[in-house]
Amino acid sequence: MAHSGQGSVECAQFACLGCYACGQFVQYPFQNAIRNTLALSLAVSWTIFEKGPPPMITVEKKKVVIESNRVHEKDTGSPEVQIAILTERITELTEHLKTHRKDFASRRGLLKMVGRRNGLLKYLTHTDRERYQTIITKLGLRKSAALQQ
Repeated sequence: MAHSGQGSVECAQFACLGCYACGQFVQYPFQNAIRNTLALSLAVSWTIFEKGPPPMITVEKKKVVIESNRVHEKDTGSPEVQIAILTERITELTEHLKTHRKDFASRRGLLKMVGRRNGLLKYLTHTDRERYQTIITKLGLRKSAALQQ
């Protein structure tokens, strides 16, 4: 444990892993065990999420949302489909934030999704008012739309 250098006594006294005076590191018996355990736990946690964290909306649920809101046979990107997918993600993220109140990163993502959905709704309002009315009644987004049903 002891090493030559100016800070060898300080390292032994305060049980630190390194000596700032000479730059050498003191080897403790438990140091390798801690390093191996940490490396193993990081390796396991990264293998679970190889492609990043799992998406909030599942693939099957997304397919159902696209099927029910598409305009034509091969439609995957019309404003109606995008609004429906965003609405589904927003509802799931809202449920997540009810249990995890301090998850501020997810809250920021939620606000960005709401802003994106509002932009798409505004676009539909300007281009085709009937499509706008149809999608808000179908998804129940506005209070006036819910009252009309």
